[in-house]
Amino acid sequence: MSQSASASSEGFRDHGVFLLRLLLGGVLVAHAAGSLLSLAAAGGQGLATIYSLVVAETIVGVSLLIGFQVRWVALGAVVVLLASAWLVGGASWLVDGTGAGREVPILLAVVAVAQFLLGDGRYAITRSALLRWRRSRGAEREQHVQAA
Repeated sequence: MSQSASASSEGFRDHGVFLLRLLLGGVLVAHAAGSLLSLAAAGGQGLATIYSLVVAETIVGVSLLIGFQVRWVALGAVVVLLASAWLVGGASWLVDGTGAGREVPILLAVVAVAQFLLGDGRYAITRSALLRWRRSRGAEREQHVQAA
């Protein structure tokens, strides 16, 4: 494989990992918001476990959206999603008349496993990315001082 083809496929991989992360984070935040609204519509009557899952989904979703510690947050998402499937998913495998089902949380848990295996990707907030940003800011300041 040529060097340009390798670089091109690496770019595709980076974009794919980024899109997967945005999809998973966005769905988790949207699902948490929907759960919170349905709990509020029910007069706030619900189990503390459901509230805990909503908070965990929100934290995990936002962390994925901003790209913070993606690999480990994705692993946390697997735990949250499997707990959601087990505790809230209803009695049936597929979505039933109440809107509960286990297939969507399990599907998202598999997506989270894929995100864990693929890693942070190029467009995530990592320690090395923060160090590169700091170095570039320092270089910009040096150039500014030298120009003055």
